[in-house]
Amino acid sequence: MDNFDIYSWNKNRYLKEGVADTISKQDKMVDAVASAISKNFDIPKDGGLTGTIRVALADFIGEGITEGWNDKVEKIEMIYTTNGDLYSIKVNGEKQRGSDLNNIKQLIIDATGFDINTDQHAGKVAKFMKGLGIDVSVGEIDVS
Repeated sequence: MDNFDIYSWNKNRYLKEGVADTISKQDKMVDAVASAISKNFDIPKDGGLTGTIRVALADFIGEGITEGWNDKVEKIEMIYTTNGDLYSIKVNGEKQRGSDLNNIKQLIIDATGFDINTDQHAGKVAKFMKGLGIDVSVGEIDVS
């Protein structure tokens, strides 16, 4: 992978456009819509709901954090320890380290609304990302 950092690219784009608070505004919109849906339709306000709303909003306004993913990311592999803690992430077969690891973790969290530091929502993350056209596999490693 060529170290393209879509999270920073989008952040810089927002800053250059003079709309530094766009992400904060989007988060508030997502929260308001998720709260209304949860209240009116008795649907749990969880990462699946907020992630779906976030992607729909991003697609609608064309400023999405997921914009361009399919151009660079084809496959993500998330490896968890037998205790359920995130051990590593590979993107297109390349193990992510340092800032690249932090960036891909944040992108996945932002896109899906789920915490990926434990395997609690790994299946939901994989299903959600497949909807974006990205193949995600989840594996386990024994580090004891």
